[in-house]
Parts: sequence; C-alpha cells; structure tokens
Amino acid sequence: MLEYYKVVFDFDDFKFWAGAYDLIKDATDEQKERVKERLEETFGWDDEIPTKTEINDFVWFECDDIFFPDDEVEASVRKRNRIRASLRNRFSKRIKASDLKYSIEKINDDNWRPGMPKGGYLVRYNLSDRFGWMRMKTFATREEAEEFVNTL
Repeated sequence: MLEYYKVVFDFDDFKFWAGAYDLIKDATDEQKERVKERLEETFGWDDEIPTKTEINDFVWFECDDIFFPDDEVEASVRKRNRIRASLRNRFSKRIKASDLKYSIEKINDDNWRPGMPKGGYLVRYNLSDRFGWMRMKTFATREEAEEFVNTL
C-alpha cells in the first residue's frame, strides 16, 4: 500500500539560497507577503508538489517585479532572455550538461543582474540540462575566478 502525504510549506522557515536568498533577506514585509501570494497562486492548486529548487528559482527568477522598479525589471528580463537564448543555442548543438563544468565571463550589460557588482568576472557552474546554469558567483579578477573553478 502506498501512502501519500503533503508537506505544509512555511514561507518564514524556508531556507532560500543564491539570488532568492538575497532578495528575501532584503525584502520588506509587504514584498514578502506579495511573494507568498504569488507562490500560492502558482503552486497552491497544482496536483504536483513543487520541489525546494522550484520554489527557490521561482522567487529568484519570476518575482523581479515585486523587488525592483519597472525599468530595472525590464532590463533584467531582457538580459535573462538573452542568456537563456544563448543556453538554448548551446544545448541545440547537443552539448550535455555533464560535459560542461563551468563558464567564466566578464561581467557586462548582457549578463549583469540587479544585486550583482559591476565589472569583474562571473563564474556559472552546476549546469542542468533542464534549467541551465544553476549556480553563479562573482569575482573581482579573472585569477580569482580561475582559482575558484579549479576547486570544482
């Protein structure tokens, strides 16, 4: 006999990480309430229970309009769409995620996101076939970035 259960999601106890952590850490009570409402609208009536990663990534990538003024959101969305298109091009060439360990990029207007320092280098790592790069970290110099990727 199979037993099914549903875990009650407690927003205040959820441990966000990466960009979602930064957004929630600095969020006002009103912003947190709006995120809670959007999570409930998106996942509340679905038969499938979202994973922790899906919840985290939803807050990180789909709630920009709650945390940033309209002009920053539009710029952020345009940049994210360019990055996703670039990843789709990579995957369309049948590159497996397991073949790529990391990507080092100079931070510029195309890959900069709100909350990220201007200049320096961006390391993307933990590539997923389904979601693209799952983790990223910034460094002041290329040497620091290369030291980091040698530890991956």
